[in-house]
Formats: sequence, C-alpha cells, structure tokens
Amino acid sequence: MSCLPADLPEAIKVDLSKLEKGSTLTLKDIELPKGVEPMLHGHSAEDTVLVSVVMPAAEEPEADAAAGDAAPAAEGDKK
Repeated sequence: MSCLPADLPEAIKVDLSKLEKGSTLTLKDIELPKGVEPMLHGHSAEDTVLVSVVMPAAEEPEADAAAGDAAPAAEGDKK
C-alpha cells in the first residue's frame, strides 16, 4: 500500500461470508480507504488474488486411526 502516514489504515475489513468453494477475491474486489493506493509492482488489480477458497485436504485413514488410539491414552493421563 502507498499512502500518507495520516491515511495509513489500522485494518482493512473484507467480508468473506459470501465466498463459495472455488471462488477468489482479488484486489479489485475490495474498496481501499480514501488516500490508500495499492502497490502492484507490474501486476493489475484484477490478477492480484487476495483470497482463494479451496476444500481442505482429506486426512489419511491411518492418521485418523492413530489419532483415535492416542486420544484414550491422553484421557487416561488426565484422571
């Protein structure tokens, strides 16, 4: 960002609640505060992706079994 010190925002709020799997939020999709300009370094606001929504990777079945075995031992230590 480029701005005068007096215009430097403490935060820039972005509503992500309407984003769905596979969607992206680019710099052109947000409104910057008055006096604040993006520094693009040769890129455009349209191709500067800020957020990309993807599905989390699935855990391996072995990892689930190991986590299940570890949980009772941890509970036994608490007693």
